[in-house]
Amino acid sequence: MDGAEPIERLMDYAERYAEFVRKLSIETLLEITTGSKEHISNQLKEYNATRFYNRRAEQIKNCLENEEIVKDGKIVLLEDLKNSGIVNEDKLEMFRLKKCHFSK
Repeated sequence: MDGAEPIERLMDYAERYAEFVRKLSIETLLEITTGSKEHISNQLKEYNATRFYNRRAEQIKNCLENEEIVKDGKIVLLEDLKNSGIVNEDKLEMFRLKKCHFSK
């Protein structure tokens, strides 16, 4: 898999990927009260999921804190599209699985 993105390489190792997803799940991250950015950054670095782990950690932390994206432990960012009928449930789920690995 030459030229693969770091997260794609990680996905080739099911057990390690499952561990990574568990450590960075929304449920796990919402339980952390202090140092969440550092935890996210450390996990991204440990699993070599991205080259820019500090930047990505900040982005993930910001998403978790934004109630228009995550509310009550659920991703709500695309709910308006689904509820309006603009995008059907199948297309929304395909997008989420393809682009939002942390939402599985």
